[in-house]
Amino acid sequence: MNIRKIIFAIIGVVVLLWTIIFVTGLNGEKEQTTQGTRTAGDIVIWMYGDSRTPFESVVADFQSASPSAAGKNIIVESFSDYETYTDALTSAFLQGTGPDIFTLNNNDTSLFEWQILGIDPARVSAIDFRKNYKGLFGDDLILETANGEDTVEFLKWIPVGYETLGIFYHKKYIKASDLESWAAINNAISKIKERQSDISPFALGNGTTVVGVSDIVTQFFMLEEITNLSELTGNKLKQTLWQYLLLGDVDGENAYNAKYAGMKSEGVNNLDAFSRSEVAAVIGYPRMIEQIKEKGFSKTFLFAEPFPYFFASKGKTLANYEYFVINRNSENTDIATDFMEYLVSDEWVESYLKAYPYYLPAKITLEADMLDNKINDSYNVVLWDFLNDDYILSSFNKGNKSVYDRELPQILDDSLHATEQSEKLFSRIQCMVSKITTLENLSVPCL
Repeated sequence: MNIRKIIFAIIGVVVLLWTIIFVTGLNGEKEQTTQGTRTAGDIVIWMYGDSRTPFESVVADFQSASPSAAGKNIIVESFSDYETYTDALTSAFLQGTGPDIFTLNNNDTSLFEWQILGIDPARVSAIDFRKNYKGLFGDDLILETANGEDTVEFLKWIPVGYETLGIFYHKKYIKASDLESWAAINNAISKIKERQSDISPFALGNGTTVVGVSDIVTQFFMLEEITNLSELTGNKLKQTLWQYLLLGDVDGENAYNAKYAGMKSEGVNNLDAFSRSEVAAVIGYPRMIEQIKEKGFSKTFLFAEPFPYFFASKGKTLANYEYFVINRNSENTDIATDFMEYLVSDEWVESYLKAYPYYLPAKITLEADMLDNKINDSYNVVLWDFLNDDYILSSFNKGNKSVYDRELPQILDDSLHATEQSEKLFSRIQCMVSKITTLENLSVPCL
């Protein structure tokens, strides 16, 4: 072979080898260090429902208090839509890129239970948790496991705060004593209609114009001590659902549905009507005060009271909360467990509740100091306005929260067929959940 050809051949091989090494190195470096904006060694927290910015300040407090987290890059992502959130979690786990810590809702079937790492009882004691937290949380979040002949309790999840429904009302038309029971409310409705016939006292009775209606109707179910979707069938469903729907009946005293057609054509909801004094009261969680403020409601006339029972001795109060869990496949379980341990400290809880002032404290020891706190500085509404110590807090198993919350409001707009359509929806949800959790009867359609 010509010496010149040999030299060029050698150069070509060297160039090819360097190209392979360079490309391989790039791919290896990319695979090891990045996944989108995520870098190897980062700690990732996903949450739902709360703004990310306040939580980042809480994370900074955690890093200051925890040597294991000092200098670590902690990435926080917050989703505003629950269905998108759970879909993203599913996708991330399938790809092996799930967050180290994430939150779930207490009223949803835990479809991600297989992905959760229990918390070491030596780090967070289940016994202490029962003593320091409201009974609801011990019932929901403590599990048992066998350890030889002994049984050991441990926490799977950590809550920080919770919300209950309350009645925001216009002081010009309603006083606190009008809201002590549903008998008192019905009496107040009659008095308001006598004075101003054009007002619908309570913005209740249909679906799509009532903000947060799926949880409001759920609370009506719980007044009859129903806490699971499976209990809502036949006459029990019809009776409990009509307790809500009758408040919209155009021939009734409250007659909220008389405003339905106009509100739909105008594209407004019950909070718009409340701000314009077309209704005297709305129902919602404490965080609703932000939306009320955006609508321009008077700072002088806004007050709130707990959602009442029909009878003081019967009923349960819907609690809504997100709880933090550890991803069992996390490579940062030590720091994640430190984070969970920090979650139960008074210091961290106070920091969290200061960042999100609409949460009632899950920890009993903090109630005395925090229940008089204003939810929003613009209004004279405090956390205590949403709590009645005589009421029993409970979760409600919606089966699939995304489907329940999305489809129920549409059904409630058609009061004539609402019972029949609700029963079909609840049956379909239970069928869907059964398929997902048991992987049985997969070819049988959920009708």
